[in-house]
Amino acid sequence: MGEPGVNGAVPRPRAPAPAPRARHRVLACVACVAWLALAMGGAGDARAQPAMDAAAVRQALLDHLKDPRLALDGQAAYVLTDPALLGAALDEALRWHPVGTPVTPAVLASLKQRAGAALRRQMTQPAGLRALERRVRERFAQPVVTRARLPGRGEVVTVDHGWMPGELVSTGFGIELRGEGEGFENFRPSSRFLAGLLADAANAHPQADQLVVVLKAPRHRRSGRFELTYVRRGFPETRAGWVTLTADAVGVAGPYRFRLGEAEMLSGTSDKRRLLDY
Repeated sequence: MGEPGVNGAVPRPRAPAPAPRARHRVLACVACVAWLALAMGGAGDARAQPAMDAAAVRQALLDHLKDPRLALDGQAAYVLTDPALLGAALDEALRWHPVGTPVTPAVLASLKQRAGAALRRQMTQPAGLRALERRVRERFAQPVVTRARLPGRGEVVTVDHGWMPGELVSTGFGIELRGEGEGFENFRPSSRFLAGLLADAANAHPQADQLVVVLKAPRHRRSGRFELTYVRRGFPETRAGWVTLTADAVGVAGPYRFRLGEAEMLSGTSDKRRLLDY
């Protein structure tokens, strides 16, 4: 019995605290009950959703493989459409799923991950690289043109060619350009090639006050982004007729600036090799 309190009442003795092991057992039992309830609820949700048939599964995976997030640079223009490559990726993903087993939404999500990984592996193989090269050539031939009117600069036209056409290789850094062949010099876009792109843009957009030509030639973990800005008119006037070249590429320091005569640049007979000698 304890000592009498202020009002003469005798307080009840406190119950002893449970031992640490007993507390752990209680917590473990509570966690098991919660997990069991969650599992039963998830099973109920899976049973409530009908399984997909084989044709629907294959079509869902095919649609997933056309997601731009799986393409080169995450761009829709580089989505692969080659039936042989897509079919190989689908077959590899479905190989892990027993025939006749119901495909629930959870299983479909797993199959999509496997199909995406299989497609990325296909892209690094010779057949996949050749298919990507075709997509790169198509995208390069149809540049994305944007126009904007900016204070002090007038009408600025940007011509974005995307990746530069060329042989693609798979390295430890990812998919890159080999940097050899037509249009390349010292493993990067040649001066003649860049000047030709700028001349084409100037011919196609004579009304532009400033022209910006963009392309990419990735190598050695560098983005390989080349940007040519040609000031035809605008502020300051002292910059009229000048071209600025900036690049994120191996061996290119920049920015480089060139005084350029448009008549010379647009001339079909001029040697453009030294117009943009960087």
